Amino acid sequence: MEKRHPPGKKRNNGPLFFYFFSLFLTFGLFYLAFHFSSWEGETKSAQSQENSLQMENSTAPAQGSAGNWVEFVSLPEDAFYQGPLILVNQRYGCYQEEIPDLLSVYENKNSSYMVSDKNVLLHKDTIQALNEMLLGFQQSQGSQDLLVCSGYRTLDYQDDLLSREEQEKGSQAAAAWVASPGHSEHHTGYALDFNIFHPSDGTSESYTGTGVYRWINENAPRFGFIVRYPEEKYAYTGIQYEPWHFRYVGLPHSLIIQEHEFCLEEYISYLDSFTAQGEHLFYTDPQGKQYEIYTVNNTENIPIGSNKSYTISGDNTGRCIVTLFQ
Repeated sequence: MEKRHPPGKKRNNGPLFFYFFSLFLTFGLFYLAFHFSSWEGETKSAQSQENSLQMENSTAPAQGSAGNWVEFVSLPEDAFYQGPLILVNQRYGCYQEEIPDLLSVYENKNSSYMVSDKNVLLHKDTIQALNEMLLGFQQSQGSQDLLVCSGYRTLDYQDDLLSREEQEKGSQAAAAWVASPGHSEHHTGYALDFNIFHPSDGTSESYTGTGVYRWINENAPRFGFIVRYPEEKYAYTGIQYEPWHFRYVGLPHSLIIQEHEFCLEEYISYLDSFTAQGEHLFYTDPQGKQYEIYTVNNTENIPIGSNKSYTISGDNTGRCIVTLFQ
């Protein structure tokens, strides 16, 4: 008879299995939670950096809504039609009987240039910027033969000038070079024409902005000036290219115009997008000076932001342009 050994007692392994399974599950959940948290943090950080970069490279919103301005200023109603940013062309005229702050160029110029006679007048801010620009030109190029041959003009003078041009070239050709009375930049006191005069022999020649004089046309925006009638802008200005005709618009507007290759008509239109209660135009010049620009369509209670200083110029189209700077 075969002898059988009694079967061994079975062990209960259930509790041990659930123990290791629970431990594995806990570790796995902790691992996933940790890496998800790290990924989410990196994603938010990347998004934050991207948003920050977008803000730096775009036009920032206004400083604040009405109520957060530091002060409100009111100007006379004719402020719409005064200042270095007024647009004067065949559509927008300049009929002011008196132009404030006109001074004799001869009596206020430095020795870096000449003036055709003692009766040439310009706005005081234009003369100051002109002195700085032409002194820089003299120091850079060593030339002193520039002549300011035209500045402020009365309506009567412009009428006589246009009549003479029409007699020589006909009405249509004259209109492409000479503005009609009341529509000339020269009525503002911010426009001037250059010529070249050689004292050694008494001869003169037209200013073309080439050769050593190219320095002036390229650097004029640093001093607040623009070439008012650029090449290929006749469709906007209605005047042919005049490299000798300069217009003072002030900083930083001249630099912005240069960077965007605008004429003044295009720049005034560009500023339509920047209003007191909407977006503002922020600009930093090459020296790091910061500006903030916006427009208002009223002359009373003009809101001023928290920057230290400001200027306000009319644009001659029914708005004022506010420029804040530190």
